[in-house]
Parts: sequence; structure tokens; C-alpha cells
Amino acid sequence: MDDGKINIIKAVSLVDQVKVPVLVQLGDMDVIAKPLIPENEKMLYSGSPDVTVQVLDNIGHSLSLQNDRKTGWRQNNLWLKMQLFK
Repeated sequence: MDDGKINIIKAVSLVDQVKVPVLVQLGDMDVIAKPLIPENEKMLYSGSPDVTVQVLDNIGHSLSLQNDRKTGWRQNNLWLKMQLFK
């Protein structure tokens, strides 16, 4: 993703104004928003002190509706625990 696209996304969504830690989970089978370069996701949250990007195997776009949704939920729980006890 080039800088121009990143700036447009930031301007429209205001994600660069997020000031708390962020967990982004991407499904590797997502046909709507393919996780081509997970590092691009980190660049969007430039105001956050900590951005974690996880690409989950065999998961599509709507993580909570997938057969393997518990994998994402477990990762959420682990990430939250790590944030709480830093």
C-alpha cells in the first residue's frame, strides 16, 4: 500500500488518532480485505503506542463467524492479558 492510500484511509477513518494499544486480527482467507502486507495495518495506527497484527490461518473476513473462531478468541484473550500485565 503506498503512502497516498494510507493517508486517505487515515483521513477518512481517523485510525491514526487511536491512542491506546491495538490488536488487529486478519484472516488469511479473507477475500474482502486480503492481508497482503500486515505491516500496512500497523502504519495506519500511527498514534497507538503498541500495534499487534495477527494473521490467522484458515480464517475469512468475519472472524467470529468462522468455524475456527475460537482460535481468534484465544489470541484476543492472550493479547489482553499481556496488555493488562505489562
